[in-house]
Amino acid sequence: MSGTAGLREECGVSHEGGSSRSLLLQSRAFDIFPGSMFRGFQQNRDSMLSLDIRDGSDDFRASPYENLTRFQHRVIPPSPPPTPPKNILPSTILITGGTGFLGKLVIEALFRRQSEFPFDRIVLLARGKRGQDPQARFRNTVATSPCFSNLSPSWMDQVQIVEGDVTKDKCGMRPELYREICRDVTHIIHCAASIKFDNPIKDAMKSNIGGTVNVCLLADKCRRLERLLMTSTAYVTPHTRDPIGEELAPLPLPVDKLKQIIKEGKISESEILKLTGHENTYTLTKCMAEHYIDEWSKTLPITIVRPSIISASRKFPFPGWIDSPAAFAGLVIGLSSGMLKVLDGSRSVKLDVVPVDDVAAEIINQTFLTGHEPSRIAYAVSTLTNALDIDETGITIMTYFNQTASKPAPKIMFCKHKSFEHRFLDICYHQLPLMAGKFYYSTKRNEAMKYKIGKLSGLISAVNRAFPYFCHNTFDFRPQKDLYDGEAFDTQAYVVTVCKGVQQHILNQRRAPVVSAKKKGGKATKGAPGDEADCGTFREGD
Repeated sequence: MSGTAGLREECGVSHEGGSSRSLLLQSRAFDIFPGSMFRGFQQNRDSMLSLDIRDGSDDFRASPYENLTRFQHRVIPPSPPPTPPKNILPSTILITGGTGFLGKLVIEALFRRQSEFPFDRIVLLARGKRGQDPQARFRNTVATSPCFSNLSPSWMDQVQIVEGDVTKDKCGMRPELYREICRDVTHIIHCAASIKFDNPIKDAMKSNIGGTVNVCLLADKCRRLERLLMTSTAYVTPHTRDPIGEELAPLPLPVDKLKQIIKEGKISESEILKLTGHENTYTLTKCMAEHYIDEWSKTLPITIVRPSIISASRKFPFPGWIDSPAAFAGLVIGLSSGMLKVLDGSRSVKLDVVPVDDVAAEIINQTFLTGHEPSRIAYAVSTLTNALDIDETGITIMTYFNQTASKPAPKIMFCKHKSFEHRFLDICYHQLPLMAGKFYYSTKRNEAMKYKIGKLSGLISAVNRAFPYFCHNTFDFRPQKDLYDGEAFDTQAYVVTVCKGVQQHILNQRRAPVVSAKKKGGKATKGAPGDEADCGTFREGD
């Protein structure tokens, strides 16, 4: 029996109706990730409380990106801004990662814009969790989210929950469901990913590369497919002082060869990161996944959307909605406590933070407004024009959470990367006070406060592991089309919106001090009672 035929028989892969290219790439997928890896893989996600960073991060290791011996790979050609097709027929949309922060907003936006982009149903691929099957999990923990509160009560009637796992063969679906999906689906939006920075590289490959390959294999079987939308990250290109365009980020080796080196464990994880110029396994595996997507783009209509640091909503479903304490929200929580005083970063850096509803809108626009245009890469970023000045942003956050608005906000101390100064100040201002607090509440037998201090200590530690890369490096992303297209974007007013959202939906505090955003050259001032309306209506936290 030939190798290909044997692989087909072993994996239960049928060649009926499939192209030789589909079979070849299917074989490649199983070569990259053996069956045991697909069968045995189940992401381990700990339950997180309000002071957690939901997805951990690793200590960043700097490496000179400019000196890489670049492997020149085919670049997905840029294309003009999307234009809507003249006739839009009802669609069937498959979504992965719909239970996550971004995925929920994509679902909400699809229903809010259903008159603009009609669809028959949304098929949500999901896994069971904590003893609940996918249907019960969706009803009990996803559909009850405040982000869906403005939708019609009957919106769930158009959502079909399908049990599956993108890291497994045929995305973990039963054969009859897989055939149904291949027959009906017109659009696929792939949001599922492992975004933990400190995942072991082989685990990150299974989620971010294996999941991508399996979704592409599924898309290749969908007879009515109009567009496959893949979410990536703007940070697939390691830091460089040069402008970063909408093109494939180079790797120092062909992606298959790099995969093989990782698979065989010939060099350590730290050496792989140094070789590629990446700071963590998340951005590296997303970069590698884009190279595999590039190969599929020769036969499939694929769009890659690259968001930067995603945070609370700006407008929809209401300003300030957020349910993830990760990333920028973790920084806000640390500063809100008054305990995060020292950052491994530079005052001059600008953070590219983008509202989650703007990312969801771009995903939907790129999914439906591209018609039969070729494959493309599109940024969903704020750009340097609307990036957050980190020093000013820190003052705005601490002023907002300050109990007395007239009291000056404390200054953040910025330190050089991995310097002795940072380690010393971290011990003095973070570790020792938190250890003392934990000991004090232990003697008082106050387990609730002891637990909260422990969570806060973990969050501050995680922020100072995750943020140095972003707090020391400004990224100059250059999208073909500005996400805001000339629309005024008040960055510090948005920071206040994020603060209100974190306070309401993550910290679950009902009342918030009203503080105007600090303007350059001005002072923060207490707002009038009516100013609460500027940031929308807030709902009960989850």
